[in-house]
Amino acid sequence: MYTDRGLYRLLLQPPLNRQYIKCLRNKDLSVTMGNIIPDYVREFNSNPQGAPVHCFVPTYDPNFGFDGKRKEMKMVATVEEMDAAKIPPQNRDFCAHLLIEYKKCIHLKPSVMCSHDLHNWDLCQYDQSTRRVMEYEREFRLKQREIRMNKKANAEAMAA
Repeated sequence: MYTDRGLYRLLLQPPLNRQYIKCLRNKDLSVTMGNIIPDYVREFNSNPQGAPVHCFVPTYDPNFGFDGKRKEMKMVATVEEMDAAKIPPQNRDFCAHLLIEYKKCIHLKPSVMCSHDLHNWDLCQYDQSTRRVMEYEREFRLKQREIRMNKKANAEAMAA
C-alpha cells in the first residue's frame, strides 16, 4: 500500500522511527488516528515526544473531558459476512456493512440504481476519517497538556 520510494526515504531520515514503519505495514488501518503521512511529517519531526502514534488505540481515557459517556463505535458486519462479500482488508472498517449493501445492490441491479448505497458508504467513510482526525487532535492536545504539566511540576520542584 505504501511502497513509494520517496515516502520511505522521508520516513527513514533521522530520527528513524521503526514503530511508525511497522504501523504503515499494518493492514488493519481501522484503528489509525489522523491523516497518517502529513501528521507524521508535521508533528514527529518537530516534536517527537509530543506526537501520538497513529496505529494504536488512544492512550488516554476516551471519556476524559466529556460530561457523559462517549458513544462507542461498533462493527456491524461480521468477519464471515466480509469474507463472503470478498471485502478487501483496507475496507474492513466501521463502514463495511454499507459496502456489503452496495456490492449486493450492484449484483442485483444496474449500477445506476445503486448510487444511494454508494453515497451512504462514501458518507460513512468521510465521517470515519473526520472522527480519526478529531481523535488524533484530541490525543495530540492531551499529550501537549501532559508535557506542559510535567514541565510546570519540574519547575516548581526545582524552585522549592
